[in-house]
Amino acid sequence: MVSNEVIRTILHRKGVKKYKQTPIPRELLETIVTAGAAAPNAFNRQAWLFTVVTTPEILTDIDTNTNMRLEEEPGYHALYGAPALIILSSSKDNPFAKQDCSAANQNMAIAAASLGIASRFLDVPNLYLQSEEGRNCKKRCGIPDDYDTICFLCLGYSDDPDSTPTPKRSDVFNFV
Repeated sequence: MVSNEVIRTILHRKGVKKYKQTPIPRELLETIVTAGAAAPNAFNRQAWLFTVVTTPEILTDIDTNTNMRLEEEPGYHALYGAPALIILSSSKDNPFAKQDCSAANQNMAIAAASLGIASRFLDVPNLYLQSEEGRNCKKRCGIPDDYDTICFLCLGYSDDPDSTPTPKRSDVFNFV
C-alpha cells in the first residue's frame, strides 16, 4: 500500500472520548475550519456555516441538554468534555447539506489529527439543537434561522490512554 503523511494520518486517526481541558490556540482552530471550507460540496454552493464554540457555558448547555434527551444512556456526555466544538450547519434549501457538511467534517478531523488535536464526529447534539428548546442556543451561536445544524466535531487534546484506532473491516470493498 502506498503510504505518505496524509495516508498515515487518516489510518491512525481515532475518534476520542476523553479530552484535556487545555484550550486549542485560535490559529489552529482557524486552520482546521479553513480545511473544512476546502471540502468538496455540491455545485460549489458553499451553503454551510462552521461555528466554532469554545465558550464553556455554551458547551455545557449543549452537553447537558443533549444528555437529557438520551434517557437510555445515563452518565453519557455528548461532548466528552472537549474544550471546543464545531457546529456544521447548512442552508435549509440545500438538498446536499448532509453530504457537504460530512465532507467538511472529515477534512477538519484529518486536519486536526495532523496538528496533534483529537476529535470526534458527532450527530447526537442535533437532538437538542434541532428542538424548540435549542433555538435560543443556536441564536447564541450566531446560526441563522434559515440554517439547520447537520453534524458536529468536538476537538481537544486527547486524554485517552488508548490511542489505538478501532480496527476496521477489510471486507467492505470490492473491485469490478
